[in-house]
Amino acid sequence: MKGSLWLIGAALVLGENFSSAATTTYSYTGPLYLAATGLYSDSMRITGTFSTASALPKNMALTPIGPYGGSNLVTRYSFFDGVSTYTNVNSVLLYEDFSQFSVSTDSSGNIASFNIGLMAPAPPNTVGESMNAIAFSPFLTQATTATSCSMVIAGACNTIPLNGANVAISNSPGPVGVWEIESAAAAVPTLSEYALVALGIGMVMPAVPGQRRRVECH
Repeated sequence: MKGSLWLIGAALVLGENFSSAATTTYSYTGPLYLAATGLYSDSMRITGTFSTASALPKNMALTPIGPYGGSNLVTRYSFFDGVSTYTNVNSVLLYEDFSQFSVSTDSSGNIASFNIGLMAPAPPNTVGESMNAIAFSPFLTQATTATSCSMVIAGACNTIPLNGANVAISNSPGPVGVWEIESAAAAVPTLSEYALVALGIGMVMPAVPGQRRRVECH
């Protein structure tokens, strides 16, 4: 019995080696547009969030964390430019360029720099198709809605000129967008594989001495 208790205790200790991964959501509030036409106004801005399966590393250099050749750390995103909403369901990275979802972090894990560009609808696209797009960094914010795609490469729109009726821009120098860590879901402790094995042995072992005692009674 003491042996089984020891094994169960060991299992609980091993169980402390659980995954600390937690879904983390980063929230963005961009600067107000400095110039806006058509459907946009200077009271609008880009806002939104993206989530990762775990917190981004501290002191991370500018790194592509989206799809199309990036590290694919982003599990979902949603951004609103005042007119159009872009999500991982209805949009793709701008021109399907993996560098269009890149961020860096500071010593606390907060986003320090970024370059994000999105477009909708998703490919396949055609020349002349009505496109929506956003691109924002600490130095430049651009948004356009219902602008004709002027070039397609490998089925994806590759050029969306900012000459449509609905365009919004913010340039640096000027206010810079702000990122916050909006939420981090708490990790749920789970026993490691080794802990489960040890716990299973501890539950089975008491039966063995019991069987031996019954044999000795004969």
